[in-house]
Amino acid sequence: MNKNSLYIGATVLVLVGALAVADHYLSRSYVVNPPLVAEPNAVLLKDQKPGDDTIITYAKLAKPGYVAVYSAPQGGQKELIGTSDLLPAGEHRNVRVHHHHAVQSGATVTAAIVADDGDGVFEDTDATVTTPADADDSATATISDDADFDTSPTDQELSEELEDAGYETDAPSDDSAAIDSPEDGGDTASTTEPETAPETESTTTAETDGTDE
Repeated sequence: MNKNSLYIGATVLVLVGALAVADHYLSRSYVVNPPLVAEPNAVLLKDQKPGDDTIITYAKLAKPGYVAVYSAPQGGQKELIGTSDLLPAGEHRNVRVHHHHAVQSGATVTAAIVADDGDGVFEDTDATVTTPADADDSATATISDDADFDTSPTDQELSEELEDAGYETDAPSDDSAAIDSPEDGGDTASTTEPETAPETESTTTAETDGTDE
């Protein structure tokens, strides 16, 4: 057998193997669960303990942007106290926003989705994205030493909280659809956010101390 025959035989074996692998994955059923809320933008902020950070339970962005956190003094102008890092479009959980000063117990904070203008830097000129009027309460939280803050709600629990806040939800079933994961070799890996999501650390703060609505 000459070298050309060996080369052709090896090439055929490689191609057959590649086709078998491709057929293995393409023949599997890939089902992607829908987002938890129908609205293009959403934010859920819950009561929590005082500290140097605010944790946003859930945020959905229609386009890349930020979650901005404001103090909400009664009868005064709200103050921007921190923003997240630039977030990609999509759903996010436990977005940690670092303050440039601590928020004390008894204070009220609000959160808003801010769309980036394309430069990747948070600025006062970036547009604040509005949420449904009946979902305003979802973006307000009280800082309290007694707050019982759960950072790992299930999809079902989170969906119910979002619905109670005024968002249109598509509640996930208990046996949510799954997708194969070639990386870990498992047969099923949920396409929804994990029940215990890692926090998105944010250290970006505003260059100005205040902003108007």
